[in-house]
Amino acid sequence: MARPKIYTKEQEKKARKKSQKKWAKKNQSKIDYNRAKSATKKFVKEAKKEDIELVESWIDERKTIINSEGKDF
Repeated sequence: MARPKIYTKEQEKKARKKSQKKWAKKNQSKIDYNRAKSATKKFVKEAKKEDIELVESWIDERKTIINSEGKDF
């Protein structure tokens, strides 16, 4: 069995960056979802009562659409 290649710190750093970019390219929808979720959480923390009521109405509309399509949450 061959010995594993030993990388220098610089090579390791480059390989890590390359790997992260490759993962991000393959999982862009996951990244977008997490960013949207994070932004929503921040918005809810700073929202006023009217804003929260508006978001609740949007959520209810979305639930209605999903239920009419027969999808599960």
